[in-house]
Amino acid sequence: MRRRFLETSMAVACPFCGEVDEVPIDEGGGATQTYIEDCPTCCKPRSVHFDAREDEPHMYLDRES
Repeated sequence: MRRRFLETSMAVACPFCGEVDEVPIDEGGGATQTYIEDCPTCCKPRSVHFDAREDEPHMYLDRES
């Protein structure tokens, strides 16, 4: 049985400018996801890491080199 996420997005801080914004969760992307997207505030590329294999989904961002 496929587990559905309760959230459609998560609030996280940009590793460059510190601005907190909502990053959408792609339910079709699986329980673990890693992708690159630009910050909507400072426009710098950041790596988005999402993991929903545990009881509580977890998302964090880090600087894309």
